[in-house]
Amino acid sequence: VADDAQKIDGYIQVKDHYVVKVTDKDGNEIEGSPFKTLEEAADAVRWDYENATITLLDDITLDSTWSVGGVVTIDLNGKTLNCTSGDTIYVQAFDGFAVTVVDSSENKTGVIRSETGSAIDVCVGSKFILNSGTVTAENYYAIKAAYRERNHSLLEVNGGTVNGVVVCYADSVVSGGTFNDMFAISYYYKQNKFSGGIFN
Repeated sequence: VADDAQKIDGYIQVKDHYVVKVTDKDGNEIEGSPFKTLEEAADAVRWDYENATITLLDDITLDSTWSVGGVVTIDLNGKTLNCTSGDTIYVQAFDGFAVTVVDSSENKTGVIRSETGSAIDVCVGSKFILNSGTVTAENYYAIKAAYRERNHSLLEVNGGTVNGVVVCYADSVVSGGTFNDMFAISYYYKQNKFSGGIFN
């Protein structure tokens, strides 16, 4: 019998399989949590729960892009979030939206991976912060951050590992992290601050 099932009177009853839980800024699980899909979790926090945390409970494979908005932290929790077609995480375009990625697992084994697109796509006006965990792209950019003259986006890296090219047309702040491929930035109308990081 699988971990998510139980045997009753000779029959196997499969339990509901939840892939993420969501907690509010005070660490309390929100109404409806845990959730069976990433989309349900993202919809629940986009407008109603600022500074919420979406924690992965299992490895997840997507066949399309996960669009995330609001002010939210994604805790990889040692799990892998993989996308087989398209960008893995799209940070929605809205002034003030900010997505932070952390990995609370002891060995920091959490991974965001894209097989065909960007692992992280940061749209204009939004912010992406990497504090821990690994971001990997097999065939495209690991992180792509867009730019518009009157509506800057921001890429901030304080830790973690990036496997793949980073293309940053946005403002950037890098104080840590390990980069195992090219980090391309634009100086036109941008602010780029590098105070740390390992560039291999």
